[in-house]
Parts: sequence; structure tokens; C-alpha cells
Amino acid sequence: MSDPILLHIGCGAAPDLESGAARVVLVEPDPEHGIGLRALVDAHVQVIAAAVAAESGQAPFHRCNFAALSGLQVPEALSRLMPGLTQVATRQVTTLSPQDLIERAGLQGSGHMLRCDAPGAVVDLLAGLAAALIRFDSVWLTVGAAPFYGPGSDAQSVIDLMQGQGFRLIGRKDQDDPDWPELRFRRDAVLERLQRQLEDANVAREAAEAQVRVQLEDAASAREAAKALEAELERLRALPGQLEEAIAAREAAEAQAEQLQARVGTLGAELAEQAIELGKLREQTETQESELARLRLLPGQLEAQAEEREARETEIRAAGANLARALRLQALATADLKDLQERHAELQTVKDSQDALLGQLALQLGDVSDHLRWLDSAPDNPRLKRDTGQGRDKVGKGET
Repeated sequence: MSDPILLHIGCGAAPDLESGAARVVLVEPDPEHGIGLRALVDAHVQVIAAAVAAESGQAPFHRCNFAALSGLQVPEALSRLMPGLTQVATRQVTTLSPQDLIERAGLQGSGHMLRCDAPGAVVDLLAGLAAALIRFDSVWLTVGAAPFYGPGSDAQSVIDLMQGQGFRLIGRKDQDDPDWPELRFRRDAVLERLQRQLEDANVAREAAEAQVRVQLEDAASAREAAKALEAELERLRALPGQLEEAIAAREAAEAQAEQLQARVGTLGAELAEQAIELGKLREQTETQESELARLRLLPGQLEAQAEEREARETEIRAAGANLARALRLQALATADLKDLQERHAELQTVKDSQDALLGQLALQLGDVSDHLRWLDSAPDNPRLKRDTGQGRDKVGKGET
């Protein structure tokens, strides 16, 4: 047994420091009591600023005008009985589950004491402790005479629960406030032993019932097995007839197998022929695929040929235009040539005329030259000179 520790939950401003415990753990979530409680901390006193709840975390703490009724939940049933009960403040506080609180308080072994002066936390506390209640020998619980905090929160429900856990009620203090009695329990070894024996008896009863159920199931299985054996016996009795039928069926099957074998040979030949046909079909397919590939290329080739034809037609049209232009130029050149030929003929006629005139003029000039030479040969004949002078004047005037 460890040195006894008192775990005082909801101690408020009146912590129990006279219990004779070696160490006291005070649990109080209300911040207004925090300063006074922290002043008590020493080697034997530990203060935990948290509320007991089903789970650890954060939760709103409702402070009422009656401080003893403050907690994580407002007693709605009590509010109807006490119209003056009001909520004066709400703030978030830390919550610890009963198991986390046991670890935080450092409770080990057994022989410890538990006191809870927070009626709203009793249900969660006892439900969360469960098997951990074995660590406590003495328990003080302040609860409601009625279920102010919901089902199971009234004094009688708590008494029944504690007795079921092996605790005996040794005191009930309700003289100061009958609505909030203080219940004191002590672990009863005999009651606990009887409780364990009852639990063991229940376990044994359940095991016996389970065994009976198994035996009944085995008996049912045996009956089913007997029925199966009877069915098997009937089947064996029918085996001779079934054997004859099986022999006949086997002979029929053998005959059918021979027929099938012959059919297999026939099918083999047919398959060979079909394989040859298949080869031919594959060749035809390949040829058709090649032709199809060529046909697929035809649109592109036709487009190329159409483009080439259009280009050639364009070239032909350009060549036709050039030819027409050349023909027009040739016609113009022919006309120019003809005109030149006509002008050349005209110029040739003029030239011929001029040549004739020049020939006549040369003859005349030759006559004149001969005459002049003749005159020069007779210088003493005045008359000739006069005539010659007159002749020259006539020649100079263009007379003949």
C-alpha cells in the first residue's frame, strides 16, 4: 500500500487539509479560487487548475451566483426550482478526463482517498474512473438529492453505483442542506469479495450457458451428421444400379469417343483445307491492303496532277497570249516590211530616173567638153570666141 493521497475535486475556497493524508491534490477550475489555493502549495499540497470531464481539452465554465453550483454544466432542473439561480460569467477552462487526472496527480497503488464537492462532475468522474476506483479506500461525494444534472446524478443512483463497485455507504450528511447530501463510502473487503465472487459466478454461468449452447449445437450437428450418414447409406445402396448405368454410360461414351475421333480426323483435313484457304485469303487481304494503300494515295496524286495540269494550262494560256502578241508583232513587221518594200521600189524608180538623168547629163557634159576643147584649139577666130562665149552663156543659163 502506498502513502495515502487525498484527491479533492472541486475544493473551492475550503480545501480539506485535515484528512491525515501524506499528500493532498486540490483540483479546482474556478480562477477566483486559484490565487488562494496556489498560496497553499508546498511539498505536501499540489494544485491542479482544471475541471473533470469525460474528455481532456477545453470547455466553458459557468459561474453562478451560488458559487457551489458553478461548473461545466448549469443544472437546468434546479433552475426551475430556484428561479433566483443565474449565471454570472462564462470562461474557457482546462478539462481533464478521470484517467488523465489520476496520472497528473501521480496516484499509484491503493489506499488513497477521494473527495468530490462538484455535484455536476460526479457522473463523469465515476464513469471515467471505473476500474481505477480500486485505488481508493475512502470516498466522499457531494451529490444532489434529485437528478439535477441528468439521469444517474441523484444520491440513490450514486449509492447503487458505488455498492456495485464494492463500496459500502458508511455515512450521509444532509443536515446542513438536504438537497445536497454528502455521501461517505468505504471500500468493503467482504462486499468487494462477494462482488467479485458474484462476478465470477456470472462469468461461470455465462461460460456454462455458452458450453450448453455449444453442446446443443454439437447435438444438432450430430443429428445432422446422422441424417447425412443415412443419406450416404441410401446412396451406397443405390450404387449397384448406378454402377451398371455408369458401365453402360461408359460404353456409350467410348462409342461416342470413337465417333469423335473419326470426326477429329475429318475436322483435321477440313482444318488443313481451311488453313490453305486462310493463306489465300491472307494473300488476297495483303493485296487488297496494298491496293487500298495505293487508293488512299490517289487523292493526293490526283491533287498533285490537278495542280500540275492547272500549272500547264496557265503556261499554255501564257504561251497563247505570247503567241498572239508575237502574231500581232509579226503582222506589224510584215506591214512595215511591205511599206519598206514599196518605199524601196519608189526610191529605186527615183534612183533609176536620176541615173538616166545623170547619164544624159554625162553625155551632155562630154559634148560640152569636146566643144570646149575644140574651141580651145582655134583661139584666133574671134567669131568663134564670140560664139563660144555666147554658147557658154547659154549653157550657164541651162539652154541646149
